[in-house]
Amino acid sequence: MGDRIAVMKAGTMLQLDSPEKLLREPAHGFVEEFIGKNRVYQNPAFIPVTEVMRDNPATVLSHRSPLRAMTYMRHRKTDTLLVVNEHNVLLGLVSGYELQANIDTVSKVEEIMKPIQSALPETATAKDALIAVNDAPFGIIPVIDSRQRLKGVVTRGTLISTFASHWAGKGDEE
Repeated sequence: MGDRIAVMKAGTMLQLDSPEKLLREPAHGFVEEFIGKNRVYQNPAFIPVTEVMRDNPATVLSHRSPLRAMTYMRHRKTDTLLVVNEHNVLLGLVSGYELQANIDTVSKVEEIMKPIQSALPETATAKDALIAVNDAPFGIIPVIDSRQRLKGVVTRGTLISTFASHWAGKGDEE
């Protein structure tokens, strides 16, 4: 049993790689067709979280006022904002409900933000995201780098969109 697979066509080796790399990064169109174009999407453990995240999440700086945060929330058509500092380090989150309830009693979002229950590193997989988003109180899982800077967000919607877009044409290929 080996740890690498060779894909050949007409006596020429097209790719010699690990099974994971063959699925994620086919080096040739023939390899992609041979393995199955969307096969990687049958196993979320092979999909990087960066492929299922939205890379422009709705954020607010921690020192902003609740009124400014509410205005931005309406503009982004969301009910939750991720709270960051000026270096984009993730600090917490705030809901529209909390902002509305405290709009006249606090001067900064940081006074009412909630701590993040769960975040995923950039090295996580879609499988990790599926597990985490199921338990997330707001249905939002931030994705952070090694310095705790916000890189993106995974939601139920981003997961459904990603998988649906790859599975939608599946029947046409068979």
